[in-house]
Formats: sequence, C-alpha cells, structure tokens
Amino acid sequence: MSPTKQLNNAIEIDRRLLRRRREVAEGRARSSLSRLGFFLLFALFAGLVVWLFRSPLLAVTEISVEGALPHLVPELRSQAGIDLGQPLVTVKPSVVEANLKSDPRVLASEVDLVWPHQVRIRVTPRLPVAWIVNGTEWALVGVDAVVLETAGEPGSGMPQVIIDPVEQAVLLGALEFASNLDPLLFAGARVEVRGEELWAMVGGYEARLGRAIDMAEKARVLNALLRQSLVPGSIINLIAPSRPAIIPA
Repeated sequence: MSPTKQLNNAIEIDRRLLRRRREVAEGRARSSLSRLGFFLLFALFAGLVVWLFRSPLLAVTEISVEGALPHLVPELRSQAGIDLGQPLVTVKPSVVEANLKSDPRVLASEVDLVWPHQVRIRVTPRLPVAWIVNGTEWALVGVDAVVLETAGEPGSGMPQVIIDPVEQAVLLGALEFASNLDPLLFAGARVEVRGEELWAMVGGYEARLGRAIDMAEKARVLNALLRQSLVPGSIINLIAPSRPAIIPA
C-alpha cells in the first residue's frame, strides 16, 4: 500500500473515532439532561403535594366528639390538642387518643381523620359506679377503681364501698357488683367486708356475697329477688348465685 493511501486510511479512522466519541458524549449529555429534568419534575410535584396537604384547602375546620356527655364536649375538644386551621395531615390520631386518655372520665377513645376537613372523635366514657373510702376522704370511681372525683363526704344516689385496708381484687369485685345493680337500688346501697367475706345492704336487705367471684351474676340475681315480695329483714345468701337462699328475719 502506498504511503498516500495509508495516510488517507489513518485520517478516516481518526474521523470515525472522533465521530463516535462525539456521539457518546452527546448521549451522556442527553441522559444527564433527562435525569435532571425528571428530578426537577419530581421535586416540583413533591413540593405541590406538601403545599396542598399543608394549605388551608386541607385544614381542620371541624372537630366532632361523639359519645360524651354534652357538657364535656368543649372540654374534650380542648384536651384533644387540635387547633382549628391546623393542617389535617399533621393530626396524629394516636397522639390525640393519648391526650384524651389522660382524662379519667374517658375510658377509651377512637380518632379518625375524615378528609378533607374533619377530625372525628368517638369516646367511651368512664361512668361512676360507687363511692369508696380513700384515706381520709371519699372518691367517686369507675368500675376499674379509677378516681373521677373526691369529696369529704360521699354523694347521695350512688352505692358506697367500704374496704379498708384496700385489697385490689376484693375492691374490683365489689365495684363489679355495684355496677350491675339496678340503678333504682343505687341509693343507700352499701358493700363492705365482714371477716373474710363481702356483704351488701341493698334495698333494705342484707346480702351475703362471700368471696369476690361471680360478682356480676350475684348482682343480677339480687336484682331479680328484690323485685319479689320478701319478708322485711330477710337475709339473702348469694355465695352460690345459681342457688340463692333467703333466710327470713
């Protein structure tokens, strides 16, 4: 091959290499621009989503409370820790439920976010069942012995439970019994420990309850018996609630 032809071939190879390098560089540039464009679009979309969720378009405008006594609703709304106008996305149901749980009048709560503007709170109230002796004062408690309020003297219209010193299992049994009494029998009802047994005074009759077991059933049986005409002063034996005994005065 002549020197001239060899030179032409070398020049042609160099041109092909340059063209290939240029094509590779252009391809890389286009790929980088595509990635940059995708990133910018994603960032713009994410920013729009964040702005939307935190904008007044999706803010809290209503806080509903269900299941609570009407006079407690404003107080529970305040205790929930939610502000009107707050972005709904920032409301954490678990945090709201914990805030409400700190109120002894709330036994349980469930919080739902109803898009786009509502927080719905459903409350299970802790109802008072009896007054118990609490040191030097009286405490109004729920069936789980959680204190709802205290006073120097027990209020009227609710059963009294006197267990001193307090034994938790016995106290909870007595409260279970009191919570299952007919509300018409609440006034004047009293549960106390005599020796190693629980006794109750309900509706003007003494009831021997025995150990703190089957207390709900004992209360239901007593409710049924007191609807009958019993001899005044009779003692009702409920140690075995399936076989109650009435001992005349």
